Amino acid sequence: MDAFKKGVQTQESKLKKEQEEASVLYSEWNSLKKWESRINTQKKGMQCVLQSEKYKNFFIDTASEIRVLSPLLEKAISSYMTLRLQSVFCREKESVLSALSLLGQEEIGRCRFLLPQKKVSSSESVKLDLREKIKEESGFQSFITDHIEGNKELVDLLFSDTVIVKDVETMFHLKEKYSDWCFLTPKGEVLTRDGDFIGGTFTQEEMNILSCHRAIKELSVQYENKKKQINLTLGSLKKKKTFFQNSVDKLSTLSKEEGHFQIRLLEIEKDLESLTRDYDRLSSEVSHIQKKIMECEEKRQELQKQKDHLQNQNCLNTQKKFKLELENAEVEYEKVKQEKHILSRQKDQLWEEITSCEKDLFIFKEKQSLLKQSLENAEQAEKNASFFSLEKKKHIQDYEKKLEEKEQQWKTLHQRITDQEECTTALVKEQEEINKEITQAQSSIIHLQEALVKRESSINHLQLQMESLLLKKSALLERAMERYQVELESLIPEEQELSECESVSSQDLSFDRDKEEQTLQKLNKSLSSIGEVNLLALKEYEELVQENDFYQKQYTDLCAAKEKLSQVIKRIDRFCSKKFTEVFEQVSSVFSRIWPSLFDGGKAEMVLIKDKEKGTEGLDIMVQPPGKKVQNMNLLSGGEKAMTSVAVIFSIFLVKPSPFCILDEVDAPLDDVNIIRFNSLLVEMAKVSQVIIITHNKYTMKGCRYLYGVTMEEKGVSKIMSLNMQSHHKKGHDIERRVTR
Repeated sequence: MDAFKKGVQTQESKLKKEQEEASVLYSEWNSLKKWESRINTQKKGMQCVLQSEKYKNFFIDTASEIRVLSPLLEKAISSYMTLRLQSVFCREKESVLSALSLLGQEEIGRCRFLLPQKKVSSSESVKLDLREKIKEESGFQSFITDHIEGNKELVDLLFSDTVIVKDVETMFHLKEKYSDWCFLTPKGEVLTRDGDFIGGTFTQEEMNILSCHRAIKELSVQYENKKKQINLTLGSLKKKKTFFQNSVDKLSTLSKEEGHFQIRLLEIEKDLESLTRDYDRLSSEVSHIQKKIMECEEKRQELQKQKDHLQNQNCLNTQKKFKLELENAEVEYEKVKQEKHILSRQKDQLWEEITSCEKDLFIFKEKQSLLKQSLENAEQAEKNASFFSLEKKKHIQDYEKKLEEKEQQWKTLHQRITDQEECTTALVKEQEEINKEITQAQSSIIHLQEALVKRESSINHLQLQMESLLLKKSALLERAMERYQVELESLIPEEQELSECESVSSQDLSFDRDKEEQTLQKLNKSLSSIGEVNLLALKEYEELVQENDFYQKQYTDLCAAKEKLSQVIKRIDRFCSKKFTEVFEQVSSVFSRIWPSLFDGGKAEMVLIKDKEKGTEGLDIMVQPPGKKVQNMNLLSGGEKAMTSVAVIFSIFLVKPSPFCILDEVDAPLDDVNIIRFNSLLVEMAKVSQVIIITHNKYTMKGCRYLYGVTMEEKGVSKIMSLNMQSHHKKGHDIERRVTR
């Protein structure tokens, strides 16, 4: 009962505090209302003009009726329209004269009128374009019309050409571009259409009408909320008082309810007996489950022995077969490899002969264009060379057929080996499934043991609670006998719970007293055996817990950073792979275009290779010169390899050009015919970037524009000689003309 009275007193003190806060809010609200009423007295002239039916259509409204949606921009917008807050906006100039006559007749006061300004007429599309341009400017935040509610015509008249920008620098920057616009910052700086700049800081006394309206609304809302809270607390106090009176009436019925409590004690004793039965039943079930687990373990061991025995037998048989097959396969593979090696040598020799013949053909073709007199001899040599190459090609095709047959035999042997490996993997999978079943059985055993431990701990906890409740009940009954009426009032809500627990605790104490004494003796012995206790262990434990938390936080931060880094790396990899594929496709297309021009026909392409096992990538070049079937780049001659590498380098330079391209004796392995083609490619390359080439070939020097030679006339002294080939060619051409004349 005392606690109840204290609760009522605290509620009353809270109610007084809330009433005081409400009175403070009301005084602030009242002062703002007075200030607003003073402003309204000054607005009598405006109200008279606006409310008259005669001039209703001639005037729009006052700027003080405009509402600002964003409180952050309230001071800034009010500073922009300070002079216009107490003004009436007109549609026409003639309406001002008629309104002045009305004010003179009524003798109300003065009024401020704002006439519509002349704006440059422009179409809606032009205005929209201007707004879109301003939006794209740096430092732009929003248009002022986005933060204002009110009369649409009045808002458009005042603010259609006003922009909110980031700061003063952007304001002056944009004013130079858009001179017919007004600019405003969130701090309240204003740059008008005429170029007037208003700035500075606001004081607390500079309260405007817009902020006054907002403050009145906020205070009125707070005042209403406080009123509601006070009414709620009053209602709760009334309810508590009625509950107090009802509890006094219930004191007379306590003697009757005492008999009901005794009956309830008997019911609790019966429930305790049922709980002990359930406990015995659960213990028997646990023992039965443990027996099953032992049986499962024995079965598992037997299965494991059988499995090991079968595996040993199967493995021995399969290993013997597999070894024999492997030995046979290796012997056959070595034979095939030797035959393949012999055939590849013969094939290389034939290809070298064919390439030499083709070189002779190219030489004959070039001589045919230069020397017309030896035309018949060159044609006969070409026929002989073509006939010879056809015979060689037939031999190569026969050898290729033999190679394909041997490769087929090797594939069959490889397939047999893979089948044996699949059998071994299947046996391993069966063993893993048996191990999984064993682990599942072990986990179920652990769960059952944990459930038993939880049940035992809950029973011990209930016994301790029953003992404590029994002691409490005996003490409370003695006090109730001394002064019955007062103490039973406070024990009304707890009497049933105590009576329920009393029977349980009494029976349990009579049932387990010996066991509890034995456990106490054991605990005392264990405490004495422990010896001295470390009093600083708790502090050390807390410090270790704090260190663990700190390291755990660092670990989580590192994991998060690692995830972010992995995401960034993945993004970079995606971007790099995308860029690489784009550039590679361009380089491949240029390479497939350049290579045939260097070899006078044929095909060539660049292919990406991915090795899934190693996780690596590479680049392979597939080329097919005219009249050849090359399966490997190693079968090409030195000049052909050099020309292919030059084509790769030049295709990369043509896709991604650089200011300089330096080549060091690239033309060394090339013959005269290939050098002519190489020079034609250099001319095309010189259009994209400046080519610097180190060479000893006279045909390459002939195609260059400038020559630089390094000589050593004296020992240890180098001398550089330069020659402009363009001017030299012109002089030689002029000399030839003079000689012919």
